[in-house]
Amino acid sequence: MKATTICNMLVARIDDELVLKAKVHSIFKNACNLVTIQDEFITILNSDRKIYPMSVVIDGKGNFDFTALNIVQGMEFILHKRRIYSVDAGIYIDVSKAKKWNSEPEFNFNPVSHSSIEKNIQSLERGINLYGKFSFIAPLVMYLGERYSCFNINIEVKEVLEEKYKFITERFYEFIDLVIQNDLDKISCSSKKLIGFGIGLTPSMDDFISGLMVSLVYLTRCYGFKTSEAYNLNSAIIRKGLEGTTRVSSEMLTFSSLGKSSQLVKNLIISLLGETEDYRILPKVKESIEVGETSGTDTILGIYVGFKIINNIKFTKK
Repeated sequence: MKATTICNMLVARIDDELVLKAKVHSIFKNACNLVTIQDEFITILNSDRKIYPMSVVIDGKGNFDFTALNIVQGMEFILHKRRIYSVDAGIYIDVSKAKKWNSEPEFNFNPVSHSSIEKNIQSLERGINLYGKFSFIAPLVMYLGERYSCFNINIEVKEVLEEKYKFITERFYEFIDLVIQNDLDKISCSSKKLIGFGIGLTPSMDDFISGLMVSLVYLTRCYGFKTSEAYNLNSAIIRKGLEGTTRVSSEMLTFSSLGKSSQLVKNLIISLLGETEDYRILPKVKESIEVGETSGTDTILGIYVGFKIINNIKFTKK
């Protein structure tokens, strides 16, 4: 096997150790997750489209199935700057010619005018309505339009919030209120009651919060606020809740708090902030939505709410 792309964070980590030992944490069709002795989480992926912090992509073009290999939980892998391999599984991945992918947020683009961003948000809404795969997050977001009239939410959700999810409503609104208020003192306890809620490897609420946090990093930079304000708020959001969710989701939330996300999410946010041709937005929305069952949609809804907060209420300073 050959690796096509490798995250710069992973390259730096391997360079530090020269030889990095890890064990298999979990195996899925599109990904194999490893955990190092130092408890670092590393993912081997089958498609460049899904490149993510601390990951490496093999030349699978999305068709490679990790579950079909002789990989079991706890099996040892060795990570070297030229190869990643497991003797027990009989797997050897050549990483010597893999291109490096930068996991940091990308700010080297020229933001368009406020009116253009408004048009791009409308394109985002069209994309969500056309392609969205809705979970309980969508009705919660739709109801935000009633709570904040300036949000002007235009998400068409036929589903109503199921009875079993109604208890989360006030927790959700409290959390959004505290984000708007930039309340670093109270938001950790509020988000702790949300993180881990939902089903899946990355629960729906975690996906939403992930998209929200990444958008705040880009938007505060774009609108001329101190990016440190977004980082401080994001840090407070995840401070108390990570132990209440899955390991994969915990890693995702930690990276998202730093503005680090998949390339798909990067592409979408940069297009929303820097694109003048609105027809270019829809394909990026569709691509992002295709991730997981509802995971992609829930992440995009978080991005969408982030844009509504900054674009309409701005970022409340203390």
